[in-house]
Amino acid sequence: MLILIRLMLTHVVAEHRMQIVMKMTLILQIILLKLEMRVGQRSLKPRMPLIWMMNINIGLLWTISDRGWDYMKIEKLRINGIRSYLQQSITFEDGVTVIAGPNGSGKSSMLESIFIALYGSNAIVDPGQKIVDLINNDSNHSRAALTFNHLGSEYEISNEYRINSRTRNASNSMSFLKQDGIPVAEQFRNTYEAIKGILKMDEHAFRNCVYIRQGEIDILINASPQERQRMIDDLLQIGRLEEYANRSRSALTSINRMGNNVKSLLDDKKSNLQTLNENDPQLQMNELLTKEKAIKAKIGDINKKKDTVNERIIETDNKIKEYESINSDIQNLVSKNNGLTNLKKDHSGKISQINESIKEKYQKIDEKKTEIADLKKDIDIEDIETNIDEVVSDLEAKTNRMSNDVTRIEGDISTKKTISKSINDGFKRNEDTEKKTNENISALNKQIEGDTKDIIDREADITNDQESIQKILDSYKASTIDDFQAVVKKLDIDVQDKLELKTQTEKEVNTIEADIHGYNIQIETIEESITKENEKKVSDKARLVTVNRDIESTNKKITELKEQCLLVKNEIEAHILKIGRNTSKEITKDYLKEIQKDLNKKQRDLCTSESKYTSNIASINEQIEKDNELCEQGICPTCRQKVDASHIQHGIDERVSKRKEYEAKLIEVRNNLHEIEQHIGEVVTALDVIDNLYTIKSKIETSAQMLDLYGSQKQSIEESIRSIETNIISLNEQKTRLIKDSSIFNEQLQQKKADALNHDKEYQQLKNELTTARNSLASSTSMDGTIKLKKSEIEGLKKNIGKARKDINGFEKDLRDLDKEAKELNSQLNEINADIKELNASLEDANKLYTQTKVVYDSVKKIQKMLRDIADLNNGIQLDNTQIGTHNANIKNCESQILENSERIQKLKQKIGEIDIKSLEDKKDKFEQVWDILVKNLDAVNAENNEVQKNIGTIQEKLKTIKKLDKEITYLDRKLKYLNSIAKDIETLRNTYTIVRSELRSKNINTLNKYINEMFSLMSIDSAYSHILLDNDYNMTVYKKDGNPLDPKQLSGGERAILNIVFRCAIYRLLAVGFGSESSQGLPPIIFDEPTVFLDTDHVRQLIQLLDTMKIIGVGQVIVVSHDETLIDAADQVYRVQKDSSTNISRIYRTSEGNIKRALPSA
Repeated sequence: MLILIRLMLTHVVAEHRMQIVMKMTLILQIILLKLEMRVGQRSLKPRMPLIWMMNINIGLLWTISDRGWDYMKIEKLRINGIRSYLQQSITFEDGVTVIAGPNGSGKSSMLESIFIALYGSNAIVDPGQKIVDLINNDSNHSRAALTFNHLGSEYEISNEYRINSRTRNASNSMSFLKQDGIPVAEQFRNTYEAIKGILKMDEHAFRNCVYIRQGEIDILINASPQERQRMIDDLLQIGRLEEYANRSRSALTSINRMGNNVKSLLDDKKSNLQTLNENDPQLQMNELLTKEKAIKAKIGDINKKKDTVNERIIETDNKIKEYESINSDIQNLVSKNNGLTNLKKDHSGKISQINESIKEKYQKIDEKKTEIADLKKDIDIEDIETNIDEVVSDLEAKTNRMSNDVTRIEGDISTKKTISKSINDGFKRNEDTEKKTNENISALNKQIEGDTKDIIDREADITNDQESIQKILDSYKASTIDDFQAVVKKLDIDVQDKLELKTQTEKEVNTIEADIHGYNIQIETIEESITKENEKKVSDKARLVTVNRDIESTNKKITELKEQCLLVKNEIEAHILKIGRNTSKEITKDYLKEIQKDLNKKQRDLCTSESKYTSNIASINEQIEKDNELCEQGICPTCRQKVDASHIQHGIDERVSKRKEYEAKLIEVRNNLHEIEQHIGEVVTALDVIDNLYTIKSKIETSAQMLDLYGSQKQSIEESIRSIETNIISLNEQKTRLIKDSSIFNEQLQQKKADALNHDKEYQQLKNELTTARNSLASSTSMDGTIKLKKSEIEGLKKNIGKARKDINGFEKDLRDLDKEAKELNSQLNEINADIKELNASLEDANKLYTQTKVVYDSVKKIQKMLRDIADLNNGIQLDNTQIGTHNANIKNCESQILENSERIQKLKQKIGEIDIKSLEDKKDKFEQVWDILVKNLDAVNAENNEVQKNIGTIQEKLKTIKKLDKEITYLDRKLKYLNSIAKDIETLRNTYTIVRSELRSKNINTLNKYINEMFSLMSIDSAYSHILLDNDYNMTVYKKDGNPLDPKQLSGGERAILNIVFRCAIYRLLAVGFGSESSQGLPPIIFDEPTVFLDTDHVRQLIQLLDTMKIIGVGQVIVVSHDETLIDAADQVYRVQKDSSTNISRIYRTSEGNIKRALPSA
């Protein structure tokens, strides 16, 4: 906080009102001094942060000077998906840029895109409108990106919005700001705050200052005085002083509330301290400490006795545990023997179960052997048990062979039956084929008869067609059709030649007509140009009269200003002489500030001396009062001994003498201080006057510039008039030449039209002859083709008759072959039936033999299985005998362990008999009873000790509280005095804010009135108004030349438009020269949207002059949307906007319009 306030003080040096600065500096120094006194001390936490309450922006006080400035230059705008733009970029240069185009083409949308690129969705200020309304209907997203140069850095800012497919609302999807290619902010909230900091204005200030939207040009005129005051104060940032005054008021309320709280708290703590000191807590503490010492001695004695008894209890308990351990071992061994005995019984039971299993297996073996003997009776095979596997294998192979024989015979029978069926099918096919062959022979005979009749008819048709063709050839004197085709081709060539000649003549006619039309258009254009040149000549002569009047008026104004300048210089020298300074040196503002700085230093030194002498006098007075009190008691103030009255009076006289000396010096210092303050007042007055001098000089310079401008304009207008007269003469000469050339072309046109008519008649005649010949040729060619076709058909019919007769002979041969094949098939069928009968007999014998062999095989298979079962049972018996041997061994092991455990039990019983357990237990009980008594005694003593400790803690806390209260009371007392002092300082500060705001507002309005009237005089043509006044309450009044006031709302539409343009430009200029911001550098370009709607041609020209004036004073860029051709011609660069009617898509392109040479001085 201390650092922040020091930084505030450093800004004060640049202020233009030194009296205000001195007041605020004094207040801030007092606050700083008091805050430094508080450093390192603990403070109460206030409800409102003091640094917020004291947020003083001393940078509000500005230095006024009419100088140029560095402006913000817009370099490039990129638009994607905004209104009628899908994708567009536009580059801006210095000077006046005009955006032109038809209504609804998208000119204003381009300006809106600049606004959106800077401020995003906050640029949407129209009620009911949303960002989604600006997105192109054919797109689901939009983007506006702006590249601009600001105070030596290049910035790029971009805002992109996307439509949510579900809600159909749009939100910011990407936002960034780059400085010299390096990202400095991302996300919309951050880029919005960053751009406000860079431009020193939010979207509302941007609209009210630099971006005059269509339909909002008169917003400042139509506003109430209160609204106008708010808008202008916000632009100039004077509104912050009101905000700071309110903050200081809130701060004062908070400080007073804090003071009341501190006082209430201080009273409470004093009351608490008195209550705590009623019973002597220190005496109570001493008594408790003595009692604590005695209790600790008792506790030590009891603990010693407890240790001795505890040792005896442990010793006895160990012997009892030894007895219990031996007894437990005996029980464990007995339990083990019981377990071993049970295990022995288990093994014996398992042996009995195994013997039963062996017996059952022997019974099964006997049953199997009996069954095998029964099966062997039906089988005549020796030693079957020995070779059972081999016998089974042989029988299985034999059975398989017999089964295969049966299957083979059955297959042979099936094959023979299939062949028999195939032969029967062949008989049936031969019968069908014979029937179809007879039918085919009959059909072919009928075909031969019909084809013979067709041949006779076609030969008769050929004779008739040949006679017709010959008649056509004779009519065109041709011997053959090929000769006739040559005749038609020659006619076709003649027709084409005549058509080309006709077409060429018509083209020549059209060319001559187009030339004549072109001459007529040129003549009309020249006539329009002559009319426009005459209008420009009249207009320029009117402008020349106005410029001459302006030159005369400006020369007169410069003379008046120089006289005022001399008077002001004399006034300044008079003030300097009053303070005894040299006036031979050039008196500048810096010189006055050096004098003021020197006087301020002297004033501070005198104030310090005044404070020192005042403090010394107060200290001496206080000491004299104390000395008088001691004097009344007869005590020397120095040596503190009782002395006589003369000795005492001697010491007092010395202090009185010293006080008189200090008082004399204090009077001298105050006289000097009064003189210095008068000198400072003279310097401050001189500074105010020199500001006026600078203003007058600025007006002289501006008027001189305007005079140069008017001179340049006069020269430009005169040159324009001479150029127009030259152009009119040249245009009349061109018109005469064009009329002569047009007459010659008319004569040529009549001759060419007659030639074209003759060629057309000849062409139609040849064309008709060609059509007739072509039709005859087509008819002859068609008949000749028919003859050839019919001859071909006759040859085909003859071939068909020969082929049919040949096919009949083939069919008769096929019938003979079928009869022979039928006989062969009948013989084969008889042989196959005999074979089938023989195979059926063989199949019956094979089935009988297979059945007998299969029965023997099944019996042998059963015997094989039973022999295997007997072998498995014998193996099981052997395994059971092995298990019986294992169980017998386990029984012997159990018997050995039981014997060993019995011997150990006997030894342990002998050992346990030597211990007297009852005696040990009685002894332990007695020791434990003694232990319980000691514990009870110790608990009683500890309880007493806890009570004492509790009381000691209570007294200690009370003593700490008393000590803490002493410190807090001391601190709160100082805090209360400090808050009361701060409250006085804040009240003084609040009053200072009010004074500063009033003085700044008055100064701003004076300067604004000056700029408004300067620019209004520039824009007025034969105006009926003398001047415009904006009073301290922001009421605007227009005064007629007769002195009568007029409300601006009573002006005509064009007059209000002029006044509003002037008002906006004056505010812009006021901001540019240093009012209303921490820096006058970096203002955005001026942007007008259709400013010429209510302006006539003359006022448009004056608007151009106003824009030229803004360029002279340093405005680098002006962007204007307009339809006015005069404004377009005067622009430095012109862009045209076109909208495609089929797609509703707009595009912007630069033209070569504008750049009409105007003799303008360089900015």
